[in-house]
This record gives sequence, C-alpha cells and structure tokens, in this order.
Amino acid sequence: MDTTFYSKKLTNAQRNYAAYDRELLAIYSSIKFFRHMLEGRECTVVTDHKSLTYAFGQKSDKASPRQLRHLDYIGQFTTRIVHLSGKENATADALSRIQTIDMPVVITTEELAREQETDEELRTLWVILVFDYSLGPCDAEEKGVVCD
Repeated sequence: MDTTFYSKKLTNAQRNYAAYDRELLAIYSSIKFFRHMLEGRECTVVTDHKSLTYAFGQKSDKASPRQLRHLDYIGQFTTRIVHLSGKENATADALSRIQTIDMPVVITTEELAREQETDEELRTLWVILVFDYSLGPCDAEEKGVVCD
C-alpha cells in the first residue's frame, strides 16, 4: 500500500477535547476517510498516544458515548492499536511540525525585473556574458526579466 496522508481542521468543540479524545478522533477520522482502502484488509493503528493501546480493553462504562461510537467504528476495521513513541516515529514528528517549514516567497515578474535592475552581481554578469549569450526578456509578457 502506498503512503498516504490525511488531515483535517478541528472544530472549536473538538479543540477542547482531552488529548485522548483528540487522538481517538484522529484515528476514527482517518479510518473513515480511508475506509475504501482498508475494507477487507488487515490493518494496525500505530499511535504515539500509549493510552489508546488499551482502548479496546477498557470497560464500556468507563467510556463516553462518543468514545464508544468511535471505538465501534474503528473496531469494524481493526482492534489492533500499537504504541510507537514520538522519538521513534520520525515521519509523524516531521509531519506534525510541517508549519515550521518556510514557504517560498512568491514574487511577481515585475518585482523580479526591478530586483534584477539593481543587482550588482547580475550587472557584472551581464557585461561579461552579453557577448556570448543572447540575453533579454524571457517571458511572454515581456516584463524585462533577464534570462538566457
């Protein structure tokens, strides 16, 4: 099976859930989202939330109705939940910190052309290369961006 990812934004109410309930919701939502890939297959849920490994062994009177509904749905696909500590799960750790990755800055063609006009290194290269290459506007809009 290919590696596939799923995420969803929590509602205000869901953000107020206890950690156990948010983790259980994550498993429930993921299984619901990928059910077409999981039906008829054996699967194991891997979590860094150790208390979830005991979820199917707990007495039902200790669980809330929502927890019971989620566990009932998850149980249709698997009752095997194993713990993998966050330190050992580099992939999940990296994905959980995805917001710290710097996104590229998007600039317009006009901004690029303006920056090229004032760039000293490009001016030097322009003088050196103008005899060897045909440099000039490179995009269809003719914004004056220098390309080779």
